[in-house]
Amino acid sequence: MTTQPRTFRRKQKIPELTPGQFCFGLFSIFCLFLILRNSDTAIEYMNRGLRLCAKTVIPSLFPFMVISELIVSGGIGSTLIRPLAPLFRRLFRIPAAGCCAVLLGMLCGFPVGAKSAMTALDQGQLTREEAERVLTFSNNPSSAFLINAVGVSLWGNRKFGVALYIVVLVSQVLTGILFAHLPRRAEAAPEPLRRSPTVSRSGAAFFTDAVRSACFSMLLVCAYVIFFSALVGTLNLLLDALNLPALAKA
Repeated sequence: MTTQPRTFRRKQKIPELTPGQFCFGLFSIFCLFLILRNSDTAIEYMNRGLRLCAKTVIPSLFPFMVISELIVSGGIGSTLIRPLAPLFRRLFRIPAAGCCAVLLGMLCGFPVGAKSAMTALDQGQLTREEAERVLTFSNNPSSAFLINAVGVSLWGNRKFGVALYIVVLVSQVLTGILFAHLPRRAEAAPEPLRRSPTVSRSGAAFFTDAVRSACFSMLLVCAYVIFFSALVGTLNLLLDALNLPALAKA
């Protein structure tokens, strides 16, 4: 008499959630509840977000993103920043590629400075620690946004926009100096610059790649604007129901 061997099913172990995953899980459930409960308001605010992207975000950001991609990827940025590089290195303790990202962040604003830093990191021109430090003080409102959109369009006063822009620049410099003198963690040497030894790219290829990369980044920025526009619009209804003061709403 033969007996059939028993087969045991292993219990699948449920993976434990990290604190970050748990917080974002609760956040996603909360967002789902808000949007489903107030779907009409969510659609209205998404339309507002789309109009904001079409009228303000894309015109004020897209040209700068294409130009910055050309400057960084084409290598001309390191040449242009050379006169200011010694000063930037002394203040912020970063190489020339990081100086280029900081300068573009000063002039063109978010997300151009951040994107330039990540491009330099991908090409091996910055270490991870240097790129993280550059990101802390290269994300700013652009000069065009503060002076034209805020100063002229919103307040009808160009001088007010210029004053805001100066405040942002001073804050950026102070933040960069502060992070430059904080204790650093040990890090491996930077990877060598990854360049193809056989393929030579023409100026037209640089331009088309810059437009393609800027287009993808622009879509990503617009997606964030539309999502948070719907979230804030539905969240306002919840705050109104709680009778919170205007300061808490802001």
